[in-house]
Amino acid sequence: VLANAYMERRMVAQAGSVLADIADRYPDSPVIQEASLLLGDHYFAEKQFARAESYYLKAATDPKIRSYVHYKLGWVAVNQDQPAKALKYLEMVLNERGGANDYSKDAAKEMIWPAVQVHGVNKVVPYLESTLKDPQLVESSLSSLALGLQQKDQHTAASQLYESLRSKYPTSASTTEWMMAQIK
Repeated sequence: VLANAYMERRMVAQAGSVLADIADRYPDSPVIQEASLLLGDHYFAEKQFARAESYYLKAATDPKIRSYVHYKLGWVAVNQDQPAKALKYLEMVLNERGGANDYSKDAAKEMIWPAVQVHGVNKVVPYLESTLKDPQLVESSLSSLALGLQQKDQHTAASQLYESLRSKYPTSASTTEWMMAQIK
């Protein structure tokens, strides 16, 4: 209750202190997962990613919040420049798809650049197609990847991806975006 009161007043440091005290003193408490999640979010916001990770891992034992926790662990890994680890957690989110706390669409978008780092631009499309499986997720991710490549001045790769999107998902890729990639 005290931690929530601090959070409502945006006294994050005080809330974090109370939650850390609860976690340390009562590791078997029924509210430890919720406290751990709040602490993970607190340390993530403070860019203390190692501490955030340790609390998120404790929170991951609660099936009601597991998808969100795995999503945040993916982001922790991204911020720690660990793309393979990020993919592992984001893939977990995809496997936990469904229900009220479904972060699969978010995970599908966020896994693009770690996937490029791990698999390379030339192999990322087959990876995303085999991992995402859901055509809407594949289409959305490939469109985001094409746009990202275009914005990073990788116009040839963007053009090839737009052409692939047009053939596999004719209603997906914006013709204007694809034509701009061709012109550049």
